[in-house]
Amino acid sequence: MKKFYLWIFLPSLVGAFLPPFHDTVSYTKIINEIQTRKLDRIIIGNDLKETTLVEKSGHVEKINTEPMITTQIMKQAFDNNIEIGYKNKIYFPEWIVQALFSAPLLFIVWSVFQRFSPDFSQYEFDIESVGNSTFKDWGGSKEVLRECKETIRYFTNPNEAVKKPKGVLLEGPPGTGKTLLGRIIANYANATFIAFSGSNFVELYSGMGALRVRKLFDYARKNSPCIIFIDEIDAIGQHRKQSVIGNEEREQTLNQLLYEMDGFNQNNDVLVIAATNRKDILDQALLRPGRFDRIIHIPLPDKFSRREIIKIFLRDRAVEKGIDWDSFLLQTEGFSGADIEQWLNDANIHSLRASNETIITQESLWNSLERVRIGVKKEIDLRSDLVRRRVAVHEAGHTLISLCFSDYFMFQKVSIQETYSGVGGYTMFNVIPDFAETSMITKDLLLKQIQLLLGGRIAESVFYGDSYVSIGAHDDLDKANELCRQMVSQFGMGSKLNNVVSPQENDLSDQFLTMADQDTLALLRSAMYDTRRLVVKHKDFIERLADELVFDFSMNDKEVKTLWRTYNSKEF
Repeated sequence: MKKFYLWIFLPSLVGAFLPPFHDTVSYTKIINEIQTRKLDRIIIGNDLKETTLVEKSGHVEKINTEPMITTQIMKQAFDNNIEIGYKNKIYFPEWIVQALFSAPLLFIVWSVFQRFSPDFSQYEFDIESVGNSTFKDWGGSKEVLRECKETIRYFTNPNEAVKKPKGVLLEGPPGTGKTLLGRIIANYANATFIAFSGSNFVELYSGMGALRVRKLFDYARKNSPCIIFIDEIDAIGQHRKQSVIGNEEREQTLNQLLYEMDGFNQNNDVLVIAATNRKDILDQALLRPGRFDRIIHIPLPDKFSRREIIKIFLRDRAVEKGIDWDSFLLQTEGFSGADIEQWLNDANIHSLRASNETIITQESLWNSLERVRIGVKKEIDLRSDLVRRRVAVHEAGHTLISLCFSDYFMFQKVSIQETYSGVGGYTMFNVIPDFAETSMITKDLLLKQIQLLLGGRIAESVFYGDSYVSIGAHDDLDKANELCRQMVSQFGMGSKLNNVVSPQENDLSDQFLTMADQDTLALLRSAMYDTRRLVVKHKDFIERLADELVFDFSMNDKEVKTLWRTYNSKEF
């Protein structure tokens, strides 16, 4: 397309910047030809700027002249009895030339205008189908389900004692089913459903977003009862700036939305459902009662919810019997509903690839889980034995720490298989469910997590020396340092800043920051010392485990725990 515009614009560019062509003719020669009567006649044209010389021999020469020169030539011709003619100006050819040069420019201007002019067809709204979404398709929290059922009941059957809700805000992490809940509510409410994203209201021209909001609510009132679902409402609902400088278009759109939700217009049969994962940046006027009467938090699914979500996604799929779902429920801690769907779909794909069957097996579930968490594994390892040995020592260090603190951590698997995401090896483990709850996370557990993160780096240091540790542990170091800083600044677990939680960093004094850095460094050094002590004590186990990994590439929990029991019984 860019080349097309270039070729159209090129003639205009050439015509505009090329200098006019001038032919040089001797004035003395013309006068001489007139006086010697070699010319039969002369023809004057183009407002005395063009002279045509016709010789008696029949030769014709057309020259461009200035009006003053043309007048002198006419005087000499008149004095020597040479016929003088005059050619009328013809406008048509000049108009054609001007049109040819102007048309491409006009076309480009018209194209740019069409591209950036408001598209008023987008202000036409379509009623979307909610499908057959029911509460059976929802596997999340029962408390969330109850809130949604109450919203449906009071919207469809208003009670004089209970005010009909005007708005419901669904807030929570991405992939937790906020859009699905919006469809379920619309289905049970038997209402018209109009779905939009917050970015649909962001316009280039001032006032267009507000116009769209106004037309949207007008359309909803005409098709009531109606549910308007706005996904990612934070695109237009952010805090309005206190300064003069701000996004005027977005703020006009937000002001119009605030007015439509709780202004002079009656919206008794219009319910606004919005979804966001950034409630903290929404304008307070948007969150007040009367606009969003109910704010429902949609959390990441807990163990029970993950089990229900898995059942929902596996309703129409063939599954192998005897799968240990409890182990998978532990490994999927922190997964959203969308993550679980992706994991199960990948398991189905893996089964098709491996055996050309659609039956989901224990093996396909593990492989797809590793793919989701770690990345795609390389089937051919081109690394040297020296590199694989170093990676094996690193991962064996992580494994050792998880086994030493088995009261806190459940070891799952260790591997030195390289992945396309840049991971040279990985160790999979979980925190014991009793300690995974936020209220049960103790200082001791956090210190053990830091030691686990440092296990690989310390193992390299013990086996190869401090001068020969690799940069492969940079991610572990980042996490360990960040966790130490959180313990000091957010959890009040420092020595100098014990039980002191820091306010916003902009309000901190230099002395406070210095003490926080000292406490952070003290925690990190203490964890490194304790980790090194364990690695040195169990160096033989790390060496044996590294040998096994170099040979087998990966080991599961049973194999590693058998090796650990054998080591503790001093039989190898």
